[in-house]
Amino acid sequence: MTYTTEQIIDLIYNYKENFTVYTNLMKEYQDVVMGGSIAQYGIESTMPKPQGQTSNLVWNELQRLMKQDKMITKYENKVRYVQNRWDRIIDEKQAIAFNLKLNGKSNKIIAETIGCDMRKVKKLLEEIAKIMTD
Repeated sequence: MTYTTEQIIDLIYNYKENFTVYTNLMKEYQDVVMGGSIAQYGIESTMPKPQGQTSNLVWNELQRLMKQDKMITKYENKVRYVQNRWDRIIDEKQAIAFNLKLNGKSNKIIAETIGCDMRKVKKLLEEIAKIMTD
């Protein structure tokens, strides 16, 4: 997917949040898909199983999981877009500002760290977004 410079700036600013959402969704998805909810041992395994609209319930659950899979893919693409292009940043100040922003730091903290004002940080991040544009 091709992003505009403004969209890339949003990806950079929201990277930490997107990554956190992605990891949480992926963990939940794996727990649901990998985990089993059917009793294999004990008294539960000998009890009668529900009858009737099981296939409908199974289909609904499958649909829900497919929607969740699409959502996971959406967040994964956002995170991967940034990760696949961070090697393009070769300027040291840009690299520091970029990494601090990906760690979720505010522009004020970034400005204090690299010794400039917040307008310069915003300009650095805009330059980075232009570098990352395909």
